Amino acid sequence: MTDVAEPLEPVGVAAVVPTAPLGGSVRAPRGPGGRVRWLIALAVTVAVLGLAGGATLLLTAAAGDAAVLAWVPADSTTYAELRLDLPGSQRTEVPKLLAAFPGFADQAAFPAKLGEAFDRLIKSASNSKHNYQTEIAPWFGGELAVASGPVDVPAAGATPSDIAASARVLMLASVTDSAKATAWLSALLIEAGATTSTESYSGVTITIVHAPGTVKRQSTITMPGGAYAVLGSVLVAGDEASVRAAVDTRGSRGLGTLASFRAAEAAVGGDRVAFAWADSKALLAPAVAAASGAVKDTMLTALLGIVRDDAPAWAAGAIRAVDGNLVIDTVEPKPATSAQQPATAADTAQLAKLVPADTLVLLGAQSPGAALAQLRTRLVADPALAPVVTQVDQALGVIGGLDAATGWIGNTGIAITNTDGKPAGGLVIVPSDATGGKRLITQVRSIAQIAGAAANIIPSFDDAAYGDATVTVVSIPNAGNLLRLLQGATGNTCGVTCRVAAPQDLTITFAYAVTPEVIVIGTDARFVKAVLDARGGLSLATQPRFKDLLAKAGASGDGLAWVDIAAVRDLVAAAQPASERASYDADVKPYLAPIDGLVATGTTDGDLIRSTIILSIKP
Repeated sequence: MTDVAEPLEPVGVAAVVPTAPLGGSVRAPRGPGGRVRWLIALAVTVAVLGLAGGATLLLTAAAGDAAVLAWVPADSTTYAELRLDLPGSQRTEVPKLLAAFPGFADQAAFPAKLGEAFDRLIKSASNSKHNYQTEIAPWFGGELAVASGPVDVPAAGATPSDIAASARVLMLASVTDSAKATAWLSALLIEAGATTSTESYSGVTITIVHAPGTVKRQSTITMPGGAYAVLGSVLVAGDEASVRAAVDTRGSRGLGTLASFRAAEAAVGGDRVAFAWADSKALLAPAVAAASGAVKDTMLTALLGIVRDDAPAWAAGAIRAVDGNLVIDTVEPKPATSAQQPATAADTAQLAKLVPADTLVLLGAQSPGAALAQLRTRLVADPALAPVVTQVDQALGVIGGLDAATGWIGNTGIAITNTDGKPAGGLVIVPSDATGGKRLITQVRSIAQIAGAAANIIPSFDDAAYGDATVTVVSIPNAGNLLRLLQGATGNTCGVTCRVAAPQDLTITFAYAVTPEVIVIGTDARFVKAVLDARGGLSLATQPRFKDLLAKAGASGDGLAWVDIAAVRDLVAAAQPASERASYDADVKPYLAPIDGLVATGTTDGDLIRSTIILSIKP
């Protein structure tokens, strides 16, 4: 990314409080395992802060960019931020959300309760060596972030040590007392057995963490050193190059000044407790280059190139508490090469009108048939891939080609139900061409009967009228022969393993029905009938819980997802062995009980692709 906007007014680096000692280096004695302890020291720092930070500055938080963002290098490829100081509206919204969980009902005591919870977590994780309220709260400012730098393509013959040395990772935390922060981190590193020294870089004191040697796992890895420094009110730690790059920003020329990053941040908008951003192109390009160089396969290289070219320029997301629920918003620009959905395609919310009211899970996508046709056009335009597309076309010629196979498929959903306490599931398709769908199924039925006779796999079709439709139950005997036929076609043999996995006398059954409104293929006739009954009757779309969450999530033109978490939880609980039920009820259920359901929607908003996920929390 090179689209640097006009820089902000320079912000001077505040006086740096160096870690002690300043002169030379310090080495702490190391016992068994000391060689690897230093490797996790900085990671422990981040983990401890992540567990601890939410109780800090709850009464003084303000909205706006995090202070840590100012020091993130402009060449970063990923950035993730945690606002544990609860900015703006999150100051009241997060306590409201957590009030549904044990121990947080009294919102007035929220900061103290959270501090106590973090104390317990940190003591448990550190064998009671550390705690939050006396060691971390006195200096932690409530903001935490991690960023990664440019990704290099490993050179031919690169060793794990080479790859580790090239990694660019920077961790950042806001501080209210830099002296206490550096003293805490210095003590943590000494405890881990690290060797440190200090140096001056652009007027800033940087503490260098020296690698003690190698780590032996499946291969021996020589680990690189690390560094940390305090820049104004922000503690930065990571590899030396990243720490120096943070210093070079001077707090005014970092990632936050890039036009593309600002566009991503603005697209998400609003107060949040977490934010993440990624430069998708910069991340994919090295991976595609490395894979293409390693495989040397023309077809695979072409496919990887399509993946790279279709990737959005960036992707961003935010997590926030809203009205007692947890909300996740994501956004990315629409790639220039992306498939365009037909303007007349119906909203995927229509799928909720075609599945039973007791649907546990519904995953819906808009017009996959049209998307497949557009993908075919894209693939056939590449000389390396066109021959494969031609082969697929020839194979599908017996049923009229790709358009006949998929062109009739409109909005499609995968549904799982719990009718009468018995889970079932299947595909629910809104046909864009009901006649084409019926014709395909009739053709496949005829072909299956003719071809099945040659391999003693003759399916039976049991048709039964059901209202204005016909429900067909398909039974395929000797289904194990299908696997053996596939083995013969591919030259693959797996002997006893395959015979055990698919015995010859295995029988597969499923059911389907075709109507102008819906084509349904399910695990059994009960599921198919439940879908047919949902038309114009009791459906998921009529359920208040679903309707309420869908209204909050907004448009679902491109996709829809629903999970009845409460019902799934009850099924899992009922399956618990009696010997574990008491423990589950006492230690697990109270923390899961408030989580009620999840709705996710996706839509195209001009040049942006948006999605919203809402996790419903009930008191």
